[in-house]
Amino acid sequence: MSRAGSADKDAEPRANERSPLARVLAELASDPPGEGAGRAPDASVGRPARRSARQLARPAKRSLTIAGHRTSVSLEEAFWLVLRAMAEDEGLSLNALAARVDGERLQAGERESIVAGQGSAGLSGALRVAALLWLVDRSGAGANGEAGDAASRQ
Repeated sequence: MSRAGSADKDAEPRANERSPLARVLAELASDPPGEGAGRAPDASVGRPARRSARQLARPAKRSLTIAGHRTSVSLEEAFWLVLRAMAEDEGLSLNALAARVDGERLQAGERESIVAGQGSAGLSGALRVAALLWLVDRSGAGANGEAGDAASRQ
């Protein structure tokens, strides 16, 4: 094979190199480790059946370290999947991502408490909102259902 042919092959994206969003969507559609062994594959596409909404909605508690302190956070499995992809996309560990979201939450809470006399939202809620906003941002859909960044640059 010539060097030019080799260079062309290197320029093509590799099949196993997917964006964090593509990976999280694939993981949401697959069986979690240790589950689904007895389930029949989805014959229409030749792969295991998708995770059920019940599986994705099941709360899972994880321990995180934020500002040197261990804390437990309970989120639905679907949110943990998105947060892991979000952390990977931003080049952060899950702990670092949670610490950043927590810092933003506390800063917003301080502003709100001064204006309205209210405290900040909890960490679990802040992580859910961060995950949702990340998904919306990556989907290209704006708040009004219009194309996001791509349309605004044209």
